Amino acid sequence: FVVVGSFNKFKIRVYRRICSRLRACLTSASA
Repeated sequence: FVVVGSFNKFKIRVYRRICSRLRACLTSASA
């Protein structure tokens, strides 16, 4: 269970990083 929890945290961290990067790309493209 502990491994799954840490993996979920890692996945959320990567997802947020990708989201922020995509958001920055979209805002720069639309601007």
